[in-house]
Amino acid sequence: KTVQVEGVGEGAIGRSIERALTAAGLEMTTLHVREEKLAEAVGRFPVVASVSADPSFPSTLKVTVVKRRPVGLIGEGSEAVAVAGDGVILRGAPARGLELPQLPLSSPPKRTHLGGPMLGQVRILGQASAPQLRYVDGTFYGSGGPTAVLDGGVELRFGNAAGAAQKWRAAAAVLSDPGLGPLDYVDLSVPGRPAVGG
Repeated sequence: KTVQVEGVGEGAIGRSIERALTAAGLEMTTLHVREEKLAEAVGRFPVVASVSADPSFPSTLKVTVVKRRPVGLIGEGSEAVAVAGDGVILRGAPARGLELPQLPLSSPPKRTHLGGPMLGQVRILGQASAPQLRYVDGTFYGSGGPTAVLDGGVELRFGNAAGAAQKWRAAAAVLSDPGLGPLDYVDLSVPGRPAVGG
C-alpha cells in the first residue's frame, strides 16, 4: 500500500523516476518483491545505475535508487549532455549549470554509451574525487593515453584507465609538493613512480 522511494534527487527527472517506481511497487506484495520489475520500470532513465528494494511487513516497500554521477560534458550551453564515469550518456538529465570537464565531442553519439578512446577518458574522470574534478578543464586521447588537462594547462597522462583512482592519488601527491617547479605534464602510467616534464 505504501512505496517509499529514496535517492532520486530533486527536479522533474527525480519525480518521474519516483512515479515509475511507485507504480511498479504498488503492483507487488511484501512477500513477493521483484527488483527486476523495478529496474525495468526505470530502464528509460540512464541516470539510474541500480535499484534495490526492502519490504516491510505488512504493506510498505522501501526502494533505494543509486544514480550515476556525471563526470563530463559533451556540447555546450543548453545543448550540453552529461556523461557518467562508466560511459553512459545521461540523456534527459539536466546538464545546464554543471561545472564539469569538457569532452572533445561537439555532440553525443546516437548510441547509449561512449566507446573506444572516449570511454577511457570518462573512466579516468569517473575515478576522480569531486574536488579533483573541479580542477579538470577537459580531456583528450594522445600518446600518453587518456589525458586530463587541468586548469592552467598541466596534463595528467594516465597511460590507460586501469588503476585510475591510484593514479589520481599519485597526481595529488606530486602536485602538492611545495618544491615542485613549473611543469607541462605528469606521467601517471606507473602510479608508484610518477614522472614530470616541462
